[in-house]
Amino acid sequence: MKRNQSLLFILALCPLITRAHTITPDSCSLRHDNSCWYVTMNYTIDKVPTSDELILHSQICSPDTCVNSGVSRFQGRRYAKEFKKKYGYKTTSKPQGHHRCTLIIPEENIANNLTGITYSEYTSPQGTIGNIDSIRIFMPECQPMQLRPISSALTAGDHLSQRHPYICSMNSYKMLKGDSVHIPHSQTNHVHYPMNSAHLEKGYMNNGSTLDSLTAYIKRMLNDERTNIASIQILGYTAPDHDDEITPKLGYKRAQSMRDQLMQACELPAEIFEIADGGKNWEQIYTMLAALRTPASDSLIRLLYNEPKASKRLATLRNFDKGSYYNAINAQEPENLRGACCTRIYYVNTPDSIADELNKIIREIILSPHPDYHRLSDKLKIYSSDPRSLNLQGIIDYRRHRRSAAEKAFLEAAMQGDEQAAMNLSILEREKR
Repeated sequence: MKRNQSLLFILALCPLITRAHTITPDSCSLRHDNSCWYVTMNYTIDKVPTSDELILHSQICSPDTCVNSGVSRFQGRRYAKEFKKKYGYKTTSKPQGHHRCTLIIPEENIANNLTGITYSEYTSPQGTIGNIDSIRIFMPECQPMQLRPISSALTAGDHLSQRHPYICSMNSYKMLKGDSVHIPHSQTNHVHYPMNSAHLEKGYMNNGSTLDSLTAYIKRMLNDERTNIASIQILGYTAPDHDDEITPKLGYKRAQSMRDQLMQACELPAEIFEIADGGKNWEQIYTMLAALRTPASDSLIRLLYNEPKASKRLATLRNFDKGSYYNAINAQEPENLRGACCTRIYYVNTPDSIADELNKIIREIILSPHPDYHRLSDKLKIYSSDPRSLNLQGIIDYRRHRRSAAEKAFLEAAMQGDEQAAMNLSILEREKR
């Protein structure tokens, strides 16, 4: 009879012993906070008989590291009592039923391939059975980020050309042809001269501020390694009341005087300048005639505009309507028509080698099924001061589940004006909510 009772007792333990072989987390959850990932494994633990003990060792392993949570003990009442008697202290009792174990992994140790490992030891009067089981842990799916091919970065010349029509790319170069050239109107590219004079006085009208602005713009382009100034065109002109026979080539001399000021202030060679005599400042004359708003002013402008010879054009202006329009122009601050103008500053951009290298990295990220993010991050360190590189680093960090590092990279690039980084930062912030 006693033999049969012992057999029944062993058979009753068999489910527990079998379960000790297959203790696997029921589920796994992940949470990111404060540059760490919190991985929680959830178990269901059956009641442990009074004389038995179950010990769980939980680990999270990635290709780079393993994190051990320590030991969780589940003891029957009699076993716990004997344990205390033998070792002098009582272990912390774990509730049976639902049990969870949370492990903290610094985000620099996280990886796509994570494994939750459970090593269990089940001890009963019949002995101890150990077993290892595992569960695959899937990291959250990454949201699509802004990852487009990179255009060449804007140079100093590009930035200035957006605000000043006389600063142009060499792609739009036109030869300086004196009387036929169109003069982009701006307060920052005209200087003025007293009547019959080619001496450039900084204190005359707004000459000082104009020269300071032009000098600052030219130096800004010279200080940009990717901007090369190819040509500076200067056109000199005279007012309609000036007799060109009295002071020949006065317009050319005025252009020459302005060139000398810029050449000295910016330490530029004379060969970079193109200068010409523009004759009368017809662009400004047309503007002044249009401002009169008389019935015949439009007709006079058309007559002047369609006359190819400058001498006949001037004669038409002086004689039209008995010289009334000519006199009206001379009454409107004629000093504005005596001067020189920096009509064009042409620049050339050198190739953006950084953009070329970053686009190679982008192509690898997009086209490769398994990009080597570690190697790509090392390559990006060379261009760490470039906001476009910071945006790429943020994308790599995000795909490697390094959320805090990605946020830092996106923020720094966005603060430097990178639009893709700003959009990626907003995507990351929405995901955190």
